[in-house]
Amino acid sequence: MAHSIQDYLKKINSHIRLEYVVSLTVLLVFLVPLTFILYTKRENTHPETLFIKRKAEVVEDSSLAQPFGSKNGTTYTYSWCSGSGRILEKNKIFFLSKEDAEKRGRTLAKTCI
Repeated sequence: MAHSIQDYLKKINSHIRLEYVVSLTVLLVFLVPLTFILYTKRENTHPETLFIKRKAEVVEDSSLAQPFGSKNGTTYTYSWCSGSGRILEKNKIFFLSKEDAEKRGRTLAKTCI
C-alpha cells in the first residue's frame, strides 16, 4: 500500500480550514512582536540592576553614606535603596552609622539587601 506524496498532501489539505490558517497568522502577528519587546526589556534591565547594586556597595562603604529611617518604622535604609523616597522628610530620622541604627533596634530594609 504505497502512497505517494501527492496523496498525503491531498489528505492534509482536506483537513486544513481557513479558520485555522487565519487563527495561526493572527497569533503569530501578535506573539512575535510581544516576545521581542519582552526579551529586549529584560536584556535592558539586567545590566542596570547590576550597576545599581555595585554602586550601592561602593557608597555604603563610604563615610558619606548616612542611614535613615522613618520615626514610626523598625528598619533603616540608604538614599539609593528603592522605596527610600517614600519616607516623608518630616518623618525621617538620621543615624550616625549602620551600627548606631542597629544599636537602636533597627534592621536594614529588604530593599537595600
